[in-house]
Amino acid sequence: MAVGVPVIATAQGPTDEFTKPEFAKRIPAKQVELIDPDTHSGFDRAWMLEPSVDSIYETMLEAMIDVKWREAAAVSAANFVHEEKRGYSIEAITKRLLAVMFEKPEAPKPKAPKKQEMKKPRGEELEL
Repeated sequence: MAVGVPVIATAQGPTDEFTKPEFAKRIPAKQVELIDPDTHSGFDRAWMLEPSVDSIYETMLEAMIDVKWREAAAVSAANFVHEEKRGYSIEAITKRLLAVMFEKPEAPKPKAPKKQEMKKPRGEELEL
């Protein structure tokens, strides 16, 4: 997108957040659930978008044939990325990456010591 290349992506996924019809063609896809029994509890359900091969072919062919759309999409995609407020410029992404790379993790907070209770011996009274 940043260098003026139109986008072809699956529809109904994360790319919907940062692609627009002006510069992206979306391929219909079905959501397929992936189950991995070796993963930790709570992370054993993942999904992916599975487009049909025919849809990929048709969308790519359409993008190649429609020269007017492709040229307009190239300009629109580059403009979208380089708008400063969007934060997709190389400078903005580099700043975010550096912030993550060099961020100082919070030191773990010390745990309060556990209060020890005095246990009475079983069946015996304590004499003072």
